[in-house]
Amino acid sequence: MLKSQDCKGIKLLYVEDDKMASDAMVKIFSKFFDNITVAYDGQEGFEYVANGDFDLIVTDINMPKLSGMEMVKKIKKDLNKNIYTIMLTAYSDNHTFLESVELGVKGYVIKPLCITQFVETLKTAVGSINAIKKDEIVEHYNNIIVSKTDLEGKITFVNDKFCKISGYTADELIGKNHNIMKDPEASIDTFKNLWETITNRNIWVGQIKNIKKDGTSYRVDSTICPIVDDSGKIVEYIALRNDVSNIYDPIVVVQDLISYSQKPLLIMLKIENYYTLQKIYSANLITEMLKIFDKMLFTYLPIDLKMDSIINFDNGEFALFKDMQTNHIDIDKLEDFINQFQQNIEQGIIIVDEYDFDLSVIISFSTQKEQMLDNTQYGLSIVTQQNKTILCADHLIENVKDEAIKNTKTIKMIQTAINSNKVVSYFQAITNNKTMKVEKYESLIRIIDEDDNVISPYFFLEVAKESGYYSKLTNIVLENSFRALLKLDTEVSINLSAIDIENSIIRNHIISLLKRHKKDAHRVVFELLEDEQVRDFNVVKDFITLVKTYGVKIAIDDFGAGVSNFERLLDYQPDVLKIDACLIKHIDQDKYSKDVVETIQLFAWKQDIKTVAEFVETPEILKTVTDIGINYTQGYLLGKPMLLKDILDNK
Repeated sequence: MLKSQDCKGIKLLYVEDDKMASDAMVKIFSKFFDNITVAYDGQEGFEYVANGDFDLIVTDINMPKLSGMEMVKKIKKDLNKNIYTIMLTAYSDNHTFLESVELGVKGYVIKPLCITQFVETLKTAVGSINAIKKDEIVEHYNNIIVSKTDLEGKITFVNDKFCKISGYTADELIGKNHNIMKDPEASIDTFKNLWETITNRNIWVGQIKNIKKDGTSYRVDSTICPIVDDSGKIVEYIALRNDVSNIYDPIVVVQDLISYSQKPLLIMLKIENYYTLQKIYSANLITEMLKIFDKMLFTYLPIDLKMDSIINFDNGEFALFKDMQTNHIDIDKLEDFINQFQQNIEQGIIIVDEYDFDLSVIISFSTQKEQMLDNTQYGLSIVTQQNKTILCADHLIENVKDEAIKNTKTIKMIQTAINSNKVVSYFQAITNNKTMKVEKYESLIRIIDEDDNVISPYFFLEVAKESGYYSKLTNIVLENSFRALLKLDTEVSINLSAIDIENSIIRNHIISLLKRHKKDAHRVVFELLEDEQVRDFNVVKDFITLVKTYGVKIAIDDFGAGVSNFERLLDYQPDVLKIDACLIKHIDQDKYSKDVVETIQLFAWKQDIKTVAEFVETPEILKTVTDIGINYTQGYLLGKPMLLKDILDNK
C-alpha cells in the first residue's frame, strides 16, 4: 500500500476545473503528499509548471482554455518531456488513450474513480519517480523491477523483484550484461534503437521479452533512462520494469509498438484453413505447431525484410513489426519482399511428431501509422474477396468510410427513385443474325436521379442487394417488363438472379403476372444470372419447371464466364445461351475466344439451344459471330437500350 513517507519530497500538481471534484481529490492526495498545488484549468497548470519544479502531474482531460491533453503536450514539448503524468477521464475511447500513450502519459484512470486502483496507480508513479530522482533506488516498491548498468551495459544493481522474476541471484547478475536474459529471437534493431535512445540522453519506453534462468519467457514493460551527474555527464543507466506476462495482450503490444515508432511497418499474416486444421488435429498438436511456426517465421524472412518483432495472436494470426526509422527498407520493393516471404513459408514444412504441416498464409501489410492495426486486420478479412493472397492495407478503413458515405448517398437515391416512380426499364434489341430483324428485347433497369441523369445498375444494384431494396427494384422491373410485353410483338427478356428466385414473395409475384398475362407468357424469357450464389438448387429447378408450363423460355446469361459450366445446363435445361461479353468483344482478333465460342455453339446446336452474342459493337465482330453460327446478336452496333416509348415511336 502507498505510504506517506514514500511521497516525501515529491511535488504534485493536480489540474481539475470542477471545484467539488478538486476538493474531494485533494483530500485523498493529502493522505500521502505534503506538497500539492492545484490548478483549475490547463493554461494555469502550464504556467505553474513553467514557474516551478514538479515531479508528478495528475490532470483531468476536459477543461477550459487548455484541455489536459493540450496542456501535457505543451509541457512535454516546451518544458519537461520526462515529467510523470497521470490522466483522469470519464471517456474510455481508444483515440484518447492512444493519444495519451503517444505523449508518454504513464497512467490513465477512468472516472468514476476506483480509489484502490487509483492509489495503486499513484504507487507505481511514486516508485518510478523515487527510483530515478536523485539516483535513489527504492527497493521496497515490490511491484517495480529495478536494475542499473554502467556505461558498458554491465549490471551494477538489481532489486529482489528482478531476481525473483528472472530466476537468477544478484551474484549471478552483477557484472554481467543484460544479454544473459535476452530472447535469442529478439531483433537486434530493437536493442540498437534502445541503446541509441539512452546514450543520447533520452528515455526509452517499450516492451521486452526476456528469458528466465530456467528457459521460460516473461514480458516486461520497460522504462530505461540515463542518470547524469551535476555536470550533465551520463554516469550510468537505470531500468524500471513491470511484469506484464499474465496480462499479455497482443493487440496492446502491437499498438504500443506502433505508437512508439516514427516509421512503422506492420505485416499481419493468417494461416489459411487454420480452423479446418483445428478440427482435424488435437489442440496440443496445433499449439505445438504454432510454437514451431512462430520460431520459424524469422528464418522465412528474406534478407531485405528483417523485422523487429513477431507477435502471436494465438488464432493462426501473427503480426510482424519493424520501425523503418532505424533500419531502412526499400518501399518500392516491399511487396516483392513480402511475396518472397510468403513463398518461403509455403515451401517450408512444419514437423510435429510424425505429422507434416505444409502451411500457406494470406498477408495484409501497412506502412501508414494512422489506424495501422485496424487496417491490416481488416485487410486480412477481405484479402480473399479480391482473389489475392497479399494486400496492401494502407488507408483501407478510410476508404471503407468513404465507401460507406457513398453507399448512403446511393441508398438515398434508390429510395427517392422508388418513391417518385423513377425506376424505369430500358429495352435493348436482340437481332436475328439471319433475317437481321429484331425478335427480342432485353429489359434493363435504370434509375432517373433528381438531376434527370440516367443511372446504370452498375452504380446501384450491389448496394440495393446489401440494403434490402433489391426485391423492390425487381418487382418494379417485372411490372415494367410485363406492361411492355403487351405493347411489343416480340419476346421480352427479364433478368432474374438466385436472390430473386429464392425469394418466395418475388416467386409468387412472377406466377401472378404469368397468370394475368397467360396468353402472352410464351413471349417471356427469364435470363438467369450465372454470377449468383445459389443456396438451394431445388428451389431454382422447381421454379424453372413451373414457369415452363406457361410457355416461358429460360436463358442462361453471361455464359462462358464466372461460374458457368456445362453441368449447370443439365439442371436448368435452358432454351437460350447468352455468351458472355468477355468472349465476344475481341473474338475477331483473339483465336482463344473464337475457339471457346465455337465449342459453345457446337454444343448448343447439338442440344437445340439458341445462342446470343452480347457486346457486338463492330461490323467485324458481327461477321465473326454470324460465321460461327450464333443465332442472335445484341450490342450497340445494332441497337442501344431505349425507353419503350422511343421504340414504339420509331416503328
